[in-house]
Amino acid sequence: MAPLAFRPLGWLVTAVALIGGVPIFLSMPPWCDVTLYQMAARNVLNGGVHYRDIFDTNLPGFVWAMAVAKMVFGWNYEALRAVDLLVIGSSVALLCGWVRRCGATSYAVAWLVAAVALYYPFTTEFSHIQRDPWMLLPAALAARLRLRRVTGSVEVRPTPPSPSPRSPALSAELLAGRGKGRGRKGNLTP
Repeated sequence: MAPLAFRPLGWLVTAVALIGGVPIFLSMPPWCDVTLYQMAARNVLNGGVHYRDIFDTNLPGFVWAMAVAKMVFGWNYEALRAVDLLVIGSSVALLCGWVRRCGATSYAVAWLVAAVALYYPFTTEFSHIQRDPWMLLPAALAARLRLRRVTGSVEVRPTPPSPSPRSPALSAELLAGRGKGRGRKGNLTP
């Protein structure tokens, strides 16, 4: 079967996983971190001081994001979980764009999305609505903008891989340190 034939299957797996997983995901109970950050967001929105009124040892970005989500979508957990799916989906879309630009095929991107769709909705509530995945989106956006600025918005395409030596004699020579692969202090260099 040709590799492109797997692309529709990858998107089909994604659709089935999301159809089966999103209703379960939306109805899961919140983890204690979510309750803490929800209280912190409420405190900030009511004019409180974050580190004085609510104990927290982390940067305030997640509290601010939670406060914006609460202002826009309300205070119920289902809306917050929908925002979580939106954030995770946006991060995956951004990362898939990078993967594609780095030379991945369209079926590899489809199966990457399928892997996330099979994983994220079915993990425990401990992994949902957490600051690390939510902060991945602005960090990846900032990295993408920086890359665009550095490269002058020139499309960067990967160079095709050079043929690697597959001969057992050359491999044994490299491992023994007699070949060209010997670097400083006897380490093999790529």
